[in-house]
Amino acid sequence: KEVQWGGDFLNVIYPNTGLMKVPVVRTPEGQWLADSTPMIDWFEHKHAAGSVIPADPVQGFFCRLLEDYADEWMWRPALHYRWSYATDAHALSRRFAETFLAGQPMPKWMTAAFLRDRQKRIYVTGDGVTDDTRSHVEAVYLNTLDRLQAIFEKQPFLLGGKPCLADFGFFASMFRHFSLDPTPSLIMQQRAPAVFEWVARLWNARASVTAGEWAT
Repeated sequence: KEVQWGGDFLNVIYPNTGLMKVPVVRTPEGQWLADSTPMIDWFEHKHAAGSVIPADPVQGFFCRLLEDYADEWMWRPALHYRWSYATDAHALSRRFAETFLAGQPMPKWMTAAFLRDRQKRIYVTGDGVTDDTRSHVEAVYLNTLDRLQAIFEKQPFLLGGKPCLADFGFFASMFRHFSLDPTPSLIMQQRAPAVFEWVARLWNARASVTAGEWAT
């Protein structure tokens, strides 16, 4: 469901979760779930078929460790590339102004300019990305690409022949940010083409047709 800022966020999501964030899920019983990791745990408990967390305790721990790293540490470089580079910032702010924030009364160019300033102030400089730390923040992305490239040259998913929780942890930033935003997307295509291919593979994956098992 497409979320509208002035409608769903303020009138539906925030009153039920106390957060202005997506994704959220409302269960058939009326329970609201927020935060992707515990959300997946809920589905694992309710629907054992098609599990994305290995039952083996060592594999399960490794899977959760990778997911936690991807979920917590890829956020900063993702927002940095989006709002520090002029091409990316203008493209994304204009897209947001014309879609996600289309209901705002300001002219689209003004909404986009306001958004660029806000996002950079909060998620770049406000999150510690400065001239002194910029190279380190970008290295997080570049080094991760190199490690993932080495894996996906040999197998379709992180733990073998089918997706696991760790794949979805990396997918959040690798799809919505790094593979779609102009600057990091070009870097991914040139530096780690197997990662770019994995993004499309995971987006197209379905439990009913994904063959293979986790490596042992």
